[in-house]
Amino acid sequence: MKENIKTQNWLAKWLVHELSEEDMTLFHQNEDFDLYQKISEYSLNLEIIPADIKKKFEEQLLYNETYEKNVSKKLKRIIYPIAASLLLLFTLWLGISRDDAIETQYAQKMEISLPDNSKVFMNTDSKIVYNKKNFLKTRFLKFEGEGYFEVSKGSTFKIKTSNGSIKVLGTKFNVFSRDGELKVFCNEGSVRVSDENNSVVLTENQGAIAMSNLSLSLQSQESSSPQWRFGKNHYNKTPLKKVITELERQFDIEIDATNIDSNRLYSGLFYHKNMNEALATVFEPMNIEYDLKENSNQLFLKNK
Repeated sequence: MKENIKTQNWLAKWLVHELSEEDMTLFHQNEDFDLYQKISEYSLNLEIIPADIKKKFEEQLLYNETYEKNVSKKLKRIIYPIAASLLLLFTLWLGISRDDAIETQYAQKMEISLPDNSKVFMNTDSKIVYNKKNFLKTRFLKFEGEGYFEVSKGSTFKIKTSNGSIKVLGTKFNVFSRDGELKVFCNEGSVRVSDENNSVVLTENQGAIAMSNLSLSLQSQESSSPQWRFGKNHYNKTPLKKVITELERQFDIEIDATNIDSNRLYSGLFYHKNMNEALATVFEPMNIEYDLKENSNQLFLKNK
């Protein structure tokens, strides 16, 4: 029904039978007409003191209008400050508290620069989370995966992973944090590595490892700086399943190793440039056949 049909005077006129035929037709279109009709029929059966219905109804409508306006003003006085406060908090959350996340996918590497001019070289399937607004003050970030850090000199630089934490000043080091394992190798300067129970300080060409079932400790003298950022992975007596997982990351493939012993130890390397060469380098010396289905990223392994 049109807005002028809803004018309160129409209801009063209808109650005292003063609507024209044209107005009555339009009034019947009101969505609340059936309710008005029932109220009218019920009121006819009531025994009441005669009164000027039209006058009383109009007085009631005037009172309703005044009441609604007063209530509306009160609500505005309450709601507007609350809404403004919520808007302010939301704006502060967007501007201050929100963290920035950067991720690499399988077969993807990335170099990023942090607000303090530190650099992070991210390996495949890795993630870094930090707050751009506060980073210069806190020099704090969260990291998972593998990355090589070149930290600019300044206040303490802190990295938190799910497997432990690292604190440094100005230095260069590699962080590996995956599947309950944390490995850190210091190329330059010094690095403090901590897990839940222990802490060690690494200097140049030293590494540390922490695993879910082992305490944090220095790596053996055979350890060396990870070479993934130069396009290759080097392994020394490493379970084959870890090598397979890294092949999957570097080439974005799925390897089915159910038909081989993936706990065998592998020593060697593979390059990231060519997948077929990498597969041959790893599996042929171990007498393992591999079959890559055509137009597929699935690789099946079996013993020769």
